[in-house]
Amino acid sequence: MKKFLFLLAAVAMANVAMAQENVADQKPEVSPEIQTLELVGGLVQYGYENYSATALAQAVELYATVPTQQGNEEKTAEGGVDTAKDQRIAINVEQLLKDAREFADGDEVVLAYISKVEAAAQASTTTLGRVGGPSETHECVLSGSTDVYTVRFYGGEGARVFVVGDGDTDLDLYVYDENDNLIDSDTDNLDVCLCTWTPRWTGTFKIKIRNWGNVRNYYTMYID
Repeated sequence: MKKFLFLLAAVAMANVAMAQENVADQKPEVSPEIQTLELVGGLVQYGYENYSATALAQAVELYATVPTQQGNEEKTAEGGVDTAKDQRIAINVEQLLKDAREFADGDEVVLAYISKVEAAAQASTTTLGRVGGPSETHECVLSGSTDVYTVRFYGGEGARVFVVGDGDTDLDLYVYDENDNLIDSDTDNLDVCLCTWTPRWTGTFKIKIRNWGNVRNYYTMYID
């Protein structure tokens, strides 16, 4: 009987351990790279809202200083409606420079600045890959849909997910651990989102990006 009770207690303790949240009490500081990317996202949205060539060029200039790598996380989608619209990735250097030149409207001083920024961006030593720095993913979430990514993070190291959309809809960001505990979220009425946490142990986390708008949203996601 004692052995049976001991076994039940052991099973109960194991279940509690499995259900524990994989997150430490203290949040990590936002890295300088993510802070720069937040500023880049703000400049991009300001540039398009105000047809500012300078803002778009400044966004490219800052973006070129951030070491990122191409993300390889696979995406699944939950629900949603395919609503067609012109594609506009939130942060795309080639498109930003093209639009900046259009917004410059022939201003030679601004055009010269854009050309200087373009040359510097092309000469940048920023590398694209996954190990050793933030990863970068360009994707699209449909109207009313939720994009889901599964990513592994190391225990004891600060984890950060930053999302910036194309400005057309409200995006919300949620992070869950392998036990389906909600670890962090950003649910304001913008499409610029940031979640930060420190995993207690090395494990898999689920990243969800929800589009509350009535059109698709082309976004860029950074994982640090």
